[in-house]
Amino acid sequence: MKMMTSDDAIGHDTLHPIPHSTVYEKPSIVPDLAQWIRQLSAFLPVYQNGNSTMISLENEETWYLPWKVQTQYQKVAEENCVDTRALRRAYEELIGHTLYLPLVTKIYPAIYVPLKVRHPDIRNDGAVGYFRTRDIAIVKPIAAQTTLITLTNHHSFFIDMKKILVDRRIRNARNFDVLLDHRGDNHL
Repeated sequence: MKMMTSDDAIGHDTLHPIPHSTVYEKPSIVPDLAQWIRQLSAFLPVYQNGNSTMISLENEETWYLPWKVQTQYQKVAEENCVDTRALRRAYEELIGHTLYLPLVTKIYPAIYVPLKVRHPDIRNDGAVGYFRTRDIAIVKPIAAQTTLITLTNHHSFFIDMKKILVDRRIRNARNFDVLLDHRGDNHL
């Protein structure tokens, strides 16, 4: 696959589903998470047949799942035996923040950093997507309030944040993982 340019990047104006993607319209037909969790590069909220989750896999596949991104966050946490309340308490204690909690997993090792990807049409629809830090290849400012990130799978996304804030979120997520390891919190 060719490297996506900013013209190809996925943002809040993108029409979904994008070409050559797989759309799962019913939860019962979505493959079991254990089969593809190691491939999960990003998951973000999109409007596609309602409020759905777009999945970006490291093998360049794109899927659409019929649930909200927060449900996907909980599913990834549960698959990794992560107590999200304990994770939030640790994030506040170690980093000093309670919002924009990264998802740090140890069973399938990954750090998913939360980044704002859209302005929701409806309150509580979710504005934040989660990106595996090791898959973030390029972070590039596009405008004062917009950053383009490109993953190692060549998928690019517009982030509705200044580059300095994107860099800070990535750094905080990585630091949080290191501090958890140092503290011995392998399973929160």
